[in-house]
Amino acid sequence: MNDDRKPAGDLDNRVWPVPFNRREAFKKHAFLYQQAACPVFVREGYVLAKELSVRGSDRPIPSDESAITSLARGDGWVYGATSGRRAHVFAYCTRPFHEVVIDMIALKEHTDIRNALAFLPASGLYAGTANPSRDDYPGGEVLRLEPLPGMGDYNQEWGSSNCQAKSLGIPVAGEGVACLIGDPQRNRLYGLSGLTGTVFSVELPGGAIHCHGPIDPMSQFSPQLILGPDGMVYGCGTVGRLMRFDPHTGAVDFTGLVLPSMAGRGQYFRIGAWAMDPVGGLIYAGDQADGVLMAIDVRVPSARLLGKPTAGPHIRALAVASDGRVYGFAGLRDTIGHLFCHDPRDGQMRDLGVIVAGTEKRWYGYEFDAAMAGDDGRIYLGESERVSHLFVYFPPMQNRTSI
Repeated sequence: MNDDRKPAGDLDNRVWPVPFNRREAFKKHAFLYQQAACPVFVREGYVLAKELSVRGSDRPIPSDESAITSLARGDGWVYGATSGRRAHVFAYCTRPFHEVVIDMIALKEHTDIRNALAFLPASGLYAGTANPSRDDYPGGEVLRLEPLPGMGDYNQEWGSSNCQAKSLGIPVAGEGVACLIGDPQRNRLYGLSGLTGTVFSVELPGGAIHCHGPIDPMSQFSPQLILGPDGMVYGCGTVGRLMRFDPHTGAVDFTGLVLPSMAGRGQYFRIGAWAMDPVGGLIYAGDQADGVLMAIDVRVPSARLLGKPTAGPHIRALAVASDGRVYGFAGLRDTIGHLFCHDPRDGQMRDLGVIVAGTEKRWYGYEFDAAMAGDDGRIYLGESERVSHLFVYFPPMQNRTSI
């Protein structure tokens, strides 16, 4: 029986079999496979990577201290915070012709600032700290970060301190700050403690701290809070129960809404990231266990599952662009994650692929734990690797009027 894959050769006339992978039919199909694999990197929009330093004037934030785990926007700067052997706070100047990152301060006693950086126009910049690996840790602090005069005079060739930190106190003794958000209308901060999920508030500018009770009675909570369009503060408890903190009464209660999850997976449900559309008022949330994206309307309340944007689990960062599109990053730790986009115009969900920057530095981004939308249409992404960069994504802009 002739095997089409192994043709016989003519040894007398020196005619040799043509290998299967050299045949035209195979090469045609191989080319199709190659074409299918090429779009693995983000090809929509443009990405640049910024070193966490003033290039040519000082050294970047050291490795093992540079993983970006918080981002906040304010007064012409993008502020970021890192986690690692020491936590750092940095500032990225977005003004034209500047475009530099300044390491503001390194915090020797604290290792983590995760989802715990907030800027309030009336009061300034604040951070919530943690040190989960320290057994005798007295507790995470709420810090007021005050830039020193002359910060941004980055044409110097020597290093100097750019900020001083003032402690407002420890919200819950022995527990780190799991997250910290700002309420610009009330000039107030809200946060969660790391172990019991105790909700606390900080009155500004004085800095008085008040504890209001746990976000979940079983201490099974997502380490995330978000300020809703109705002025309430929302969190997530056991099996996806949407919880609400009322700043007027100081009460924490259950909204009656359980967020959707995959069948039989409710016990693993945790919010990995969420972001609010300031125009439409919808809150977009992504879960850790299965990497699904959902839209929450707290005014009803209701939630609908939008889909699974990438093949991987764990949505780690979300941001809503000025045109209403939702950008996020999903992927397990120590793997290669993907950027994705959800367009509410048509409900389309697209896996945009692996993030790679062509400039300012050629760099492949595999893990990100923070995202934020800028007023100018940019999306800022905080890399969370051993050596990390601030990525700036320029998506193709659209008109929002049809949303």
